[in-house]
Order: sequence, then C-alpha cells, then structure tokens
Amino acid sequence: MYIDIEYIKEHGYAIMPNFLSASEVKELQDLCDISPVAMGETWPKDGKTEYLPNLDPSKYMHYWSQNMSEYDIVKKVKDKLKPLADPCFNGDYEQIGGDFKVTNPTSGYMYCHFDTPYRHDRWANDFGEDIKGMQFGIALDKFDNVSGGTRILPGSHKKVYHKTDMDARKHDEEFIRDGITMELEPGGLFCYHSRTMHSTMPNNSNKPRRLMLLLHLWNDPTFRQELQQEEAKLNV
Repeated sequence: MYIDIEYIKEHGYAIMPNFLSASEVKELQDLCDISPVAMGETWPKDGKTEYLPNLDPSKYMHYWSQNMSEYDIVKKVKDKLKPLADPCFNGDYEQIGGDFKVTNPTSGYMYCHFDTPYRHDRWANDFGEDIKGMQFGIALDKFDNVSGGTRILPGSHKKVYHKTDMDARKHDEEFIRDGITMELEPGGLFCYHSRTMHSTMPNNSNKPRRLMLLLHLWNDPTFRQELQQEEAKLNV
C-alpha cells in the first residue's frame, strides 16, 4: 500500500478506503464493544459536562477506551500501518496508542484542536519540515455527516492558530465552512498531520460511531525528551 507523503505535507491529510477486510473490521468492532472506558465527557447536566473515567459507556457523549494494544488484531493493524508510516518519518517513529474513540447517538460534541505534540504551546506553530506526529484513524462504522465522522480543515497545518482561540470557539465557523468530513465505509483509513485542525462531529444517527486511533510520533531522542517534559507539566 502507498501513501502520498507530499499530498499530506500540502493538504494535511490522506484517505485510503478499504484498508481493512470485513473480518478485520468485525474483530475490531467486537473488541471496541468490550473495551473498558478510560475517559469521556458526560452528557450535559444543568448545562455542564464533566470529563470522568471508568463510567458505563452510555453515560458519555463520547469517550476513549483503554489502550488495547496487547490484542492480536491491534498488533496486526499496527503492522499493516508501518509501510504507510515509514515515509512520514523516514522510518524513525514509534506507534503510540491503540484505543477506540466512540461517539454516542445524539451527541452534539465538536471541539477543534490539534493532536500531540502540536497541542503543546512548544510546537503549536511549528512549521518545520520534519513531521513530529501523525494520527491514523480507522472507521469501524460508516463515517459521514450524519454519524459524526471526523472532520478536518485542509491546509490548516500550515497556518498560524492558537489553542486559546480554538478553545474560545473562534475558528468554529471557518472549520464548519471550509472543513471536510472523512467519508468512509467501515474499514476505511484516514490519516492526518497531527497539527491539522480536526474534530469529532455531532452524531445524528441512531447508533454509536466507533473509531480506532493509532498515533505515530517522531522518534528523535531530543524531541521525545522535550515531549516527555511537556507532558509531565500537564500532570502537575
């Protein structure tokens, strides 16, 4: 399988339909459905939501599972991704994660953001040639504008944005107007530069929308040490 790294550097994302077979999708769906919740955002109560761990899945608008990398099907998917990740990092990367992101029916959640490491101020407007993070997502349900398929803003990885403005919803109008939904059937793959603005979208279907996430990070020793320091600050 081939990934066009120059297209990703220009537009910030790529799509590959039919990345997994029907049987591989079924294995991941079944695993997702039994995966313990790690963290999620609860349904609004008195106009407020909370991020809480370890509740029943139905208690959340959306949630992330625990890392399920020890399962054979996840190991198989990671191996299958390696030929696609290699050109993004010149072979020097680490596969992080192996968790599921689930958005429940009627969830209205949308939050424009960057992923690691660009969510940290240190790299928030880093436009260096080296890609420091790539997110790979595999649709386990139909992804479209009804189910709340992930939406990205093409080219946003090359423009100046600030987390405070995204948190204040200052870019929501631009994101909805100019963004595109990753429209995929189950088993389809999308990937994006971790600094590409993106979000889960409202799920207006009648069933959960399931996604497997596999973050890949540049393995440069200095960068990883700096990232470890930045991550530690969040836990103080």
